[in-house]
Amino acid sequence: MSEVHDISRYAFTERDHLFIDTSVWYLVNGPAASRDTRTLQYSSGLSRARQSGSKLYTDVLILSEFMNRYARFLSRKQGYSSDDFKRFRQTTEWSTASTEIAAAAQRILKRSICISTNFENIDHDALMSEFETGSLDFNDQVLTRLCKVRNLTFVTDDGDFVNSGLDLITGNKRLLASA
Repeated sequence: MSEVHDISRYAFTERDHLFIDTSVWYLVNGPAASRDTRTLQYSSGLSRARQSGSKLYTDVLILSEFMNRYARFLSRKQGYSSDDFKRFRQTTEWSTASTEIAAAAQRILKRSICISTNFENIDHDALMSEFETGSLDFNDQVLTRLCKVRNLTFVTDDGDFVNSGLDLITGNKRLLASA
């Protein structure tokens, strides 16, 4: 059973090992960060975590999801449909967009410790069986296993993790209500 903690009230310590989800990095460092009411909540929480000496972790899946989501947002903002995303990357607007995305990704890398998903050690048959149930998307399954194996607390705004069995820190009302 998951323990779910409110990020606004959580007392971070140097013993905390926190795996930060794309949903949180996107709210804090994404293109709409200043316009989303959750930004302050998560920015404050991550700041308190760093000040307390908590360890913040990321991996290639998180960074990839973040950068792709950011790029697709900027593509739509420029008027491109999701089908035209590859065409957007060939435009002059892409140069500005990619610089912005890379700078945001660098902020994540500077604030966190990079770890491996350890994909080679995951039970792939179990992963595929769980995928077939539709309970979590594939990346979320891998991230859940990573947190369990490394004993990491997952900091997320993603309501899909309600039944993940992970210890969670969140501002998501649905997740908090499940506690």
